[in-house]
Amino acid sequence: MEAASAALSLVDVALRLGKYISETLEYSKERAAFQLELSQLAALLRRFAQHKHSGSPDDALVIELRGIQNNVEKLHKKLFAEVGLGKVHRQLRWPFVKKEILEITGRIERAKTFLILILSNDIGQEIEVERTRAQSRHADITKQLTDLTVNTTRARAVAESLKVQSFPSVSPKDVMLLQTEQAEARRARIAEQISAFDQRENHARVLSQVQTEAGLWFIQQLDGWMEHSSQIVWATGIPGGGKTSLTAVAIEHIKKRKKAAETFVGYIYLKFSVKMSLQDIFASLERQTVEQGASISQTQALGHSNARSLSGRLGSFARSYIIVDALDEYPDGVGRLELVDDLTELVVNNGVNLLLTSRPVIAKDRFDERIQWMEIRAHDEDLVPYIERQLGGARLKRLLKGNETLREEIKGVLLRQNEGMFLLPRLHLDLLSRCRSLAELRRTLQKLPDSVFDTVQQSLQRIREQDPGDAHLAELVLAWTVFSRRHLTLSELQSAVAACDIHSTTWSELQEAITDEGLLVDVCLGLVDVQEAHGIKEPLVSMTHFTIQQFFDMFGLEQFPWAHVQITNACLRHMTLHPLFNDLGSFNVDFDPEASFSHYAAVEWGHHGRAVEDDPTFLDSVVSFSYRETCVAKAGQILLEHDRSSLLAYPEAAPSTSLAVSGITPLHLTVYFNCLSLLIYQLSTSSAKLWIDAPDHQSRTPLWYAARLGLTDIVTTLLEHEASPNIAEKNHWFHCP
Repeated sequence: MEAASAALSLVDVALRLGKYISETLEYSKERAAFQLELSQLAALLRRFAQHKHSGSPDDALVIELRGIQNNVEKLHKKLFAEVGLGKVHRQLRWPFVKKEILEITGRIERAKTFLILILSNDIGQEIEVERTRAQSRHADITKQLTDLTVNTTRARAVAESLKVQSFPSVSPKDVMLLQTEQAEARRARIAEQISAFDQRENHARVLSQVQTEAGLWFIQQLDGWMEHSSQIVWATGIPGGGKTSLTAVAIEHIKKRKKAAETFVGYIYLKFSVKMSLQDIFASLERQTVEQGASISQTQALGHSNARSLSGRLGSFARSYIIVDALDEYPDGVGRLELVDDLTELVVNNGVNLLLTSRPVIAKDRFDERIQWMEIRAHDEDLVPYIERQLGGARLKRLLKGNETLREEIKGVLLRQNEGMFLLPRLHLDLLSRCRSLAELRRTLQKLPDSVFDTVQQSLQRIREQDPGDAHLAELVLAWTVFSRRHLTLSELQSAVAACDIHSTTWSELQEAITDEGLLVDVCLGLVDVQEAHGIKEPLVSMTHFTIQQFFDMFGLEQFPWAHVQITNACLRHMTLHPLFNDLGSFNVDFDPEASFSHYAAVEWGHHGRAVEDDPTFLDSVVSFSYRETCVAKAGQILLEHDRSSLLAYPEAAPSTSLAVSGITPLHLTVYFNCLSLLIYQLSTSSAKLWIDAPDHQSRTPLWYAARLGLTDIVTTLLEHEASPNIAEKNHWFHCP
């Protein structure tokens, strides 16, 4: 570059001039100033020459530098003349005058200024470049820090979700604990897949009602059964004899006595209010084997449960005990015999120890000869703790306060009359607890009945002696509990009792007639109980004991002759007032069949009505309901949805979902429920001609229903009233017979 070359030349000259001045012996202040300027110029020129100037220098600057270089060259010649005594002359005499020095100094100063400007501009550009680079590096570092922060935040979130504080703190023990928890969770899931019947809840409920030292005599009698394999004991006893309580005691004793890891203890509590099929029973036992440590292979978990599949799982245990309580509450006939035979097969093939309990068995010769029969009766040593605990209840404790003589008298009477059962003292104590004074308590104690049935009869008498409102409520609760075609949930019972209120004319009034659930049970004086049931969110209402249910099975109509009329009218009233049955817009059904009184009313009203179809009150209620077209259509839709497995169900057709295609008439419902008297009554009304050949959504007439269901009397009656036999149903699945 040209400017750099000029600068280098100037540096060289300046250095030579400086050397000359420094060698001159005589010099003035001007000489010193000249030397200083030349030195500064040399430094600037050196920096200029070393600086990598990227731009093009100004032409004027180059010309200026060249001019300075020329003048300095002239000075050089003058200062370094080599003629004669030139060197001596140079040392003895200063060859310049002041004017010349000022002129040269001015030129040098001007050159310095140009050089300083150039250097300043280039350095500023370099600073800007470096600043831009620094900003870029800062942006890169900022981005890296941001990414690092995000990754750190994510890592912390993952650690928090995993509940991991720090990896170094996880010990082998923690890992084993986590693996165990995961294995137990998987085992629990598979157990629930096998069966939804959790017998542990039933066992805990029974055990909570058993006294601490109860049943020791029973355990002693079972010692031989527990010690030797392939043993069958069938313990029988009178109703209310404490068989279920003793079963719970036996189960707990085996659990504590045997090593849990090597012994399987399976049990089934049968109950008349809970329907269990043969498959349900074996599935529940299989579930218990998994819960207690049996193999959980997937093929077994999803298989069909029976004696053979249970046998495979029992191989995981060294000893197996199976206890089945209340076998008499399992459906009689072939099902019960098959259950005993299948359980006996496990005894033979797997060495199972089997314990059965039931009421007395008449035809013992029908069962395996290896069965050891045992009798169960409540012992005084079991009853005394139970009676003392009941006497310590709030009401009796208050009445008997300070009266130990009467307390002992009550205990003695209950023990003398117990007849080897828990149920009778329980009912007696419930009667005594309802007394309002000591005098009433003494009178009741003197008249305590000697049998369960007599005690139930006396309880009914006490119920009717209550306040009229409570007595009426109790009778309604008992009637619904006795005669409902399935067990009602507590909320269903509330709706059912409210629907019996003849003063309610609107849905809101019917809702206001609902009674507190606690009062429903309390007014029945111990005859009714509420219990949790399999597969249903709400508790079911039933009699407190199978024996009490049997009493009402035998004498229910005698006690409540009006029951079926009241129940039928309540169902019709509920449907008539319920907004769902009066909604023309939507016919979608969203009922839980096992927990909705609306569903019960639609499906069961006709079955109750068939028992009293000649009753004038019933006929009036049905006629009133019949003229509510929307209610009839909705009831019919729910009925057919419920009865998909009947002869009326099509392989493909689903119930209609709109009023326009439903077409169900009161005659369709009457025929379905096989109510002949009601049919004759309806055919005598003015609407008969509109209904007799009316088709439903599949073009099926009432006559088609009757023929398909095989109701000969109904078919004859319809034909006598000129029903047409020639109307074909829509999809031609079936022809009218």
